[in-house]
Amino acid sequence: MSVLEHEDGSKVNTLVVVFDTLQALGLVLLLALLVPAVFSSNIKRTATWFGMIISVIIYCASYSILMFIGGQDDPEPSPGVCLFQACLVHSAPALSIFCALSFAVEVLVHFFRTFRGKTPSRITPIILLATSSFLSLCVALEVLVVGLKSPGDVQRNESHLYCHVTTPTPNLVVCVLSIILSLATVVA
Repeated sequence: MSVLEHEDGSKVNTLVVVFDTLQALGLVLLLALLVPAVFSSNIKRTATWFGMIISVIIYCASYSILMFIGGQDDPEPSPGVCLFQACLVHSAPALSIFCALSFAVEVLVHFFRTFRGKTPSRITPIILLATSSFLSLCVALEVLVVGLKSPGDVQRNESHLYCHVTTPTPNLVVCVLSIILSLATVVA
């Protein structure tokens, strides 16, 4: 890792600066994309589109928590903050995946219903977003349980960018849920 030294002798890790810059840039650009769609009466977006954009905003924000509180440097952040970020860091990618799949499913359902001359269902986006949120909540709760049972497994990653759970269980849960949801999407 590349480390730069300030005049006062403190060191700045280039990887941390790049990571923080990209997360903040993503957050700002997504908010700039979301604000006009929310406040303009001329821009029509589906609920799952909003869900997808908001899920990626949550993703960017979840990885930026230590940056905002100054926990990327020594000393270690408090265990509560680290566990909170670990819950978000593990569940936010799942939420983004599920919301993106929900958006794709809604577009397909909307297309096929319109092609058949039927009015698109208003309940479909609600079901899709509720399912995405529920599955992501399951991941967050699973990380919370793992973190409370084994507090030593919740720590910053090697680069000090964010806190996560070092046990492989949360990643396995996300993979299994993603595969199941992907297969369900293909079958539907």
